[in-house]
Amino acid sequence: YWIEGEADGGASARLPHPQAPTSMLAYHVDAGGVATRVPFYQFIIEPGLLGAIDADAYSNELRPAVFIAGGEVYDGVGVRCRGAWARSWPKKCWKVVFRKDHPFGKERRINLNSAWRDQAYIREPLAYEISRDAGSLSPRSKMVRVLVTGRFWGLYAEVEQPGKRLLGEWGLEG
Repeated sequence: YWIEGEADGGASARLPHPQAPTSMLAYHVDAGGVATRVPFYQFIIEPGLLGAIDADAYSNELRPAVFIAGGEVYDGVGVRCRGAWARSWPKKCWKVVFRKDHPFGKERRINLNSAWRDQAYIREPLAYEISRDAGSLSPRSKMVRVLVTGRFWGLYAEVEQPGKRLLGEWGLEG
């Protein structure tokens, strides 16, 4: 019930076979000894659902996935494409919604922006950081490495969801 191998980007992955009973699934992801401080996120998404997300990029329907980060498995997350113009890009931006009873740190939602239009992969996080340093209210952002079902998907800019929690930190009402 396992598929083992090396994922793109040098990471090894032990992934459930598509026909494995869901009650028996377990996950192990190893960053392959890559020496970097850029966080490593892994998504496990059924191939048919992954194709549906890409084919219907303008849908706001959340598709089920498993998210793995920092050695912790978050099952039952929902993913979809996000943005307006960005939904037409070859490398899509993603909205990730976590279960209420199992948030990702303090977050229930994260945004993964593809940086497809930015070949430097740094402009968006840098702009947020400069805005904060200048005294503006700005969400936190950082670069992350993303693997999807064992394949390196690319570098993404993770951008904090500008919701009630963040507005509360800034002393604003939602």
